[in-house]
Amino acid sequence: MTSSRATATGLSLIEVLFALSLAMTVAGVAVPSFLEVNRAVKRRSAAAFAAGYLQRARLEAVARSATVGVRFRDAGDDWFIGTYLDTNGNGVRTADITSGVDPPLEPETRFSAHLSGVRIARLPDVPDVNGEPGGEAVRFGSARLASFARDGSASSGTLYLTDGRTQIAVTVTAATGRVRVRHWDPRTREWRQNR
Repeated sequence: MTSSRATATGLSLIEVLFALSLAMTVAGVAVPSFLEVNRAVKRRSAAAFAAGYLQRARLEAVARSATVGVRFRDAGDDWFIGTYLDTNGNGVRTADITSGVDPPLEPETRFSAHLSGVRIARLPDVPDVNGEPGGEAVRFGSARLASFARDGSASSGTLYLTDGRTQIAVTVTAATGRVRVRHWDPRTREWRQNR
């Protein structure tokens, strides 16, 4: 006797199309979320790197009992950053760096070498942390030097970072040398301190 039962050996075209459309819908929802999480991680990493770089210079100044400066040098579409030691007692100065009087504590490096997708720049429609429109991306005096004294105090200033959509400000307070990170909230149009 032969059996008349047929066995299913595959999926129908409708089942395959349904499975593909379901997978594409899930991917369409997940990919943008993943990309935003990735951008947020890059922004946080860039802010932590910049804040840590400045804080490390402050600690070097206190440990060495000498002025230490962080210089930001514009390189077109990128920035070089370097930490320098004041050896002649007149503060870290560009002329002294150039002549070798104020030596580097570590080699100068490109900002982009540490972080991709985030750069030192200002978004045009975001005011600075004091409410003023426009301005430079590096605001540590005309020489673009953040200077830390042996007692931990500093020259005040702000470094602005962006991924092209979000603005971040890394600020240094003069009296204490404290480094804070803030981000621009476009909904409330105000700066908020990162926690």
